Formats: sequence, C-alpha cells, structure tokens
Amino acid sequence: MINESPLVFVTQSLDGLEVGEEYTVWLEVTGGTPSYSFAVSDGTLPPGVEVTPLGTVNGVPSEAGSFTFSVKASDEAGNLGEQTFAVVVDPQPDPNGPSKWPLAWNNETSALSMAVGVPYEINLQAIATGGTPPYKFGVASGSLPNGLDMTAEGNLSGSPTQAGDTIIVITLSDSAGGNVDQSFTCMVQEE
Repeated sequence: MINESPLVFVTQSLDGLEVGEEYTVWLEVTGGTPSYSFAVSDGTLPPGVEVTPLGTVNGVPSEAGSFTFSVKASDEAGNLGEQTFAVVVDPQPDPNGPSKWPLAWNNETSALSMAVGVPYEINLQAIATGGTPPYKFGVASGSLPNGLDMTAEGNLSGSPTQAGDTIIVITLSDSAGGNVDQSFTCMVQEE
C-alpha cells in the first residue's frame, strides 16, 4: 500500500561548486517510508559530478558554467518526489589573477646579514605577498653592498667585498600597478 505522505526535498539548492574542487552534498528528503533512492530524471549534471542512488551529489567539476537538472526520489512504498536544481560551477581562480589581499612585504626582519667574501643569496619573491603577481623589484634609494646584484625578479646575490652597514629601500611592484617600499639594513661583517 502506498503511503499518503509524499516525499519532499529538504535540499532546495546546491551551492559552492568550483572547477577542480572536490564537492559532496547529501540530498535530504522528508515524508514517505525510508529508505530512499535517488536518480537524475532530467537535465544535465556538471561534467565530473554525479548523483548516487544513496542521495549524494559528488565529484570534481571539470567545467565552469550553469547547469540545470532534476532529481527524483523514491521510497520503499513507491512514493515519489522531485526537485530541480540550477547550479553554477565557478571557474578555478587564476593563481596569477587579482588577490583579495593587498600587495605587501611578508617578512619579520628588515636586516640582511652577510660576510665579506662569502657568497650570499636571497630571493625576495619569498617575502612578497598579495597583490597581482608576477612581482618586480627595484632599488628605490641607497645602493647595494659592493659585490651584490639584484635582478628585477628579486634575486639578490653575490659576494660582498667590503664590510659595513648600508640601508637600501627596495620597491616591490605588481602587474596591477601596485607599489610598496621596504627598508633593509645590509650588515656586512668581516669574515
């Protein structure tokens, strides 16, 4: 005998799908006589995503866009319920795209310690954050210790030839036109 209680979907929408990101949501229904079974009855699922008979929507979306599909639920007594979902799969964020964080230097210290005649190297890319990569670096004021060079990509290297402390200001800039300066003290010790 068919139960008079129809199946009603508690889950009304599916959000948060993104290309390349694992997605899992359980579809919930009320009414009827458990257990329930689920199947796609109409429309198109996002590529890489499936609806299982147990009621999970899962997978890794492989294509961005809008998709509409219907899921039918049935129970032990033959009751049916159906829900249509309109989902949006967001594209994967561009790692070189705009950041939600402002361009900044991400370092605890502004002192660079080195010794005369000893090879020294630091990549300033490691202490740049936010903004819109790629980053560029340049000396805004002061001069590097004798024997050191810096590339526009932020590779500071060489062997200092003279002891002493110098202060330089390095400008970090990004492809969106942002600039931020950081003062560094280069401390060159006698070997």
